[in-house]
Amino acid sequence: MDADFITGLIFIAELIAVYILARRIARLRRILITDYQRGVRFVHGAFTDVLGPGTYRVVTRSRQIDVVDLRPRQFVMECVNYRDALRNDSFISVGGELVVSDPYLSATRLKDQFGDSLPVVRDTLRTVASRGLGDPSPEAREKTAQEITSAANAELSRSGMKLDNLEITEMWSRPAVRRISAGLN
Repeated sequence: MDADFITGLIFIAELIAVYILARRIARLRRILITDYQRGVRFVHGAFTDVLGPGTYRVVTRSRQIDVVDLRPRQFVMECVNYRDALRNDSFISVGGELVVSDPYLSATRLKDQFGDSLPVVRDTLRTVASRGLGDPSPEAREKTAQEITSAANAELSRSGMKLDNLEITEMWSRPAVRRISAGLN
């Protein structure tokens, strides 16, 4: 065996190694996180950190990055029924925005950040609205909207979400018909 033959074998071995390495790197999953997103990184199933915008490669299967969208999502709830303080049938319609306030909590506590937060907002809306009267004045609407927002944010903060820009678009109450009957004894 001469030196040229051994050098040729080493060159071919290096070429094969570079080819295999290039194929493995090309198969690595690449994750792009934009300006309005955050990535929640887990290693061996345990939380490590929250990633900002950029491109990240997932090198091993033990690492996982969940992308969380931070853009506000608008919603409208039409004709949510409740009973006011006088036990009258009442209806309220609201519009607002749901925003992710903590990417880690929203990624770990909720399967669908928007869909799982709406029932909390609806229940809080009924609870707060049922404490008062269906007063349609602008001042009463604003005060009720602030109370609903603060109560909903107290509930939503446990799951990393936040309610913003809540506005009551419609609010009305139907007085109950009271029947007075004289009983025969």
